[in-house]
Amino acid sequence: MLVSFRRLNPVIVPVGIYFLFLSVWWFANELMPVDLMHGAYGWIFRGISAAAVILCVVIYLASRKNGGDDNEKDGNKQ
Repeated sequence: MLVSFRRLNPVIVPVGIYFLFLSVWWFANELMPVDLMHGAYGWIFRGISAAAVILCVVIYLASRKNGGDDNEKDGNKQ
């Protein structure tokens, strides 16, 4: 996903990186005796998730402002 579709939309890269982080966090949650989804670790996880969402929205809006979607440029609106 990160390599193949990165030219399609610039939001693909941070979303892919976030999903990799998410899978590592959940895997660590299963292996560790500490619950990483609640308490202080849960707030760290939520903060990183909120930052990822904000980053993706900013990148998406910037890409729409700079060039728009390829379908809109070609006149292929659906």
